[in-house]
Amino acid sequence: MKTAISIFTLLAISVGCGPRSQDSTLDQAFDDENQVNKSGYTGALDYETLKNSFEASTERTPWTDTYWPSVNKGLSYRWAQLTSSPTSEIGLVDFLDTHLEESGKEKPSVYLSPAEKYDLIYRWRHNKELKAETLASLRTELAARETEIAATEELAPKRTAIGQMNQALRKNSTALQSVLPLSRDGWTTWTNRTASPSYKYLNQAGTGDEWGWEGLCHGWAPAALFAEAPKHAVKIKMDDKEILMTEGDIRGLLTYAWANYSPRKDQYFIGRRCNLDVGDESSRGPVDASGRNIYGSLKKTADAAEINFSLVEELSLPWMNTSWIYGIFSGNAYFRLYTIRLHDNSAKSSYLFELNYLDKETGRWGQMNFHADRLAQIKTFVADQNAPRPDTLASVEINGCGDVNPAALHTTLIKALKEDQVGFVIDRTQSGQVWNQPVHAAQVNVKPGKSVAALIKEYPGLMKRLAPGAATVVEVKVDLQWSYEPRGPMMDYTPEYDLRYATGPSELEYFLEFDASGRLIGGEWGTFSKPQPSSQVPDFIYGFKKGSEPMDNLSSGFDYNGIIGQIHDCSLKATADGTEVVRNSRLSYVNCEITKAAP
Repeated sequence: MKTAISIFTLLAISVGCGPRSQDSTLDQAFDDENQVNKSGYTGALDYETLKNSFEASTERTPWTDTYWPSVNKGLSYRWAQLTSSPTSEIGLVDFLDTHLEESGKEKPSVYLSPAEKYDLIYRWRHNKELKAETLASLRTELAARETEIAATEELAPKRTAIGQMNQALRKNSTALQSVLPLSRDGWTTWTNRTASPSYKYLNQAGTGDEWGWEGLCHGWAPAALFAEAPKHAVKIKMDDKEILMTEGDIRGLLTYAWANYSPRKDQYFIGRRCNLDVGDESSRGPVDASGRNIYGSLKKTADAAEINFSLVEELSLPWMNTSWIYGIFSGNAYFRLYTIRLHDNSAKSSYLFELNYLDKETGRWGQMNFHADRLAQIKTFVADQNAPRPDTLASVEINGCGDVNPAALHTTLIKALKEDQVGFVIDRTQSGQVWNQPVHAAQVNVKPGKSVAALIKEYPGLMKRLAPGAATVVEVKVDLQWSYEPRGPMMDYTPEYDLRYATGPSELEYFLEFDASGRLIGGEWGTFSKPQPSSQVPDFIYGFKKGSEPMDNLSSGFDYNGIIGQIHDCSLKATADGTEVVRNSRLSYVNCEITKAAP
């Protein structure tokens, strides 16, 4: 599932920003995105502490859930169609009409979507009433757009009409958040994507990029680690109404809660999000000939070849609103990219860059200076001190594809799995697609340490990959276990089903570097003999403090403690209160009391 992560996050680390020499450049250096203590690890960072192998796992195996794809309207996806003959291919008007009809019943349909069931309970608890007149003007506008869509076979006017539907939903957002807070979200996202030429239109081939992978896996993965799997469905009665929340509904609501209202203050994030889609989720992502991830590229002229560069490290001085990027041009020239983000009176932003680079063939430093309104649209010039006249810079792209530092991953394995037993989340793909998986077990095999002096005789090319001052290195092999998602949601789950989806393996290879005093100073993916890992490495990892829970946001219509948390607690009761037949299956349920909110 796609997560929005800035490719230019300002980093906070106190270091000098002078030019870097060749022998002080690391392939994967510690920077603020890759600190060994970001996960909360407080142990010693010396060879004697980190040289031991270990096995670790979470206290319980994560449960599985669909990632509630955006193409299916997220949590607004219904368990079954409620109308025999939908009036349009879009179906938003039918959705509102049938939801309004079900709202008036004493026992609304069990096949309503998880979002709709939440919305019903939210209105009951907070004394909100959904009336036809509340939706009248919105329904009229949406119906007109659906009629326009049905009247044409042309794609462009269809997209335009759906874009207008999206605008209508956004215009009515404040009114809807008090009566349809979750249903509104699913449809707003869907109409936004469907209207855009960048995305595939419904199921038509060749109309835009595939976005079936987008959804809420960034919520499911931490929810599956931090929230116990529901044991029963839950029947909620309030006033003269009742509704059955199935196990699938509850898992979906927990997924939504962690996706949108997770405790950010308790979260850590390590690594960078790759924003370049290579079209293959199993790929290591965009890499150069040496196996390093391509972090970005630039063109000096429109007809020139792209000059790719890989990331060494990114440092910042947040009090100056600046950032330094150190990298390597195609394995040939080290460079320093200095950025300053500026804001003018029109609230637009621009960037100033100073790029210093060392050409390894000539041994000379060059310098480029330019500014841009956008990273990919350079409007001034590049001044190269080694050139007789300024050159025009055609483009700069920064796609953020940089690996998690292996040393930061290693301490996260110790903290999140071995010590806290809560696990963490890994993006297992190194392309623009993001697939978040909850890591729940690892077997970490640390091989005996070897001296750098001895190793470079056996592997002469190893020296240029090591951190300066490295005296001892240890190879590490990790067998990582993570859970994955089924193709679609289910109304009922079994423990055996969850275990079936908890066997996603990843084999990781890296080595840790220690200086002469035994202090950890770096890490490198691969083995001594192979710079490029034989298996995929993480794009990024993240997690939360032990005991974390989602937070309420009543102003936007989200009530975790009063509704979702209460429903989840009820679902964990040891003994069921009854059973109900749904889809020819008998579901066990417990009765659950949701109290009215204070006026």
